[in-house]
Amino acid sequence: MILTRETVERWPMALQQTGARVVAPVTMNGHVEYRELTAATKATGFGNGLPQQSPKAAWFPRSEPILKFQRNGRDWSVEDPEISFQPVVIFGARPCDAAAREILAPLFGWDFHDPLFEQRLKTVAIGGHASIVPSRAASHFRTLFSCKMSLNWGPDSHAR
Repeated sequence: MILTRETVERWPMALQQTGARVVAPVTMNGHVEYRELTAATKATGFGNGLPQQSPKAAWFPRSEPILKFQRNGRDWSVEDPEISFQPVVIFGARPCDAAAREILAPLFGWDFHDPLFEQRLKTVAIGGHASIVPSRAASHFRTLFSCKMSLNWGPDSHAR
């Protein structure tokens, strides 16, 4: 079976129909960004270079409520926030972005189990995208990816 570009580009729409948020590379003003796909935003960034930012923000926000405080006169109450997250699929992630979960997990679970982070790990799925030929923007990362991400750059490659 041969997968065509058109077939692969239809997958994000099928994933959205399951109720998941889908984030994929989108070409915006001449550069590639990870964006949440909508009816108006299609995954147009495949093969158009490296995204400028990691897709990590789609499943791991920079900030979020960790406690709820409420005051009633002189009395205070403290509650945990609701831990319920919509499933998110990162589609077309580069190898380094796909490895982010495994890199971050020990940081948030070695001495204390962070329930917010652990629940986010359960609701994110990452579909990777790699190429045997790096883009011009990534050519200086060739050795890094082949060594750290165990990619095979082909029989005539010097990056081993």
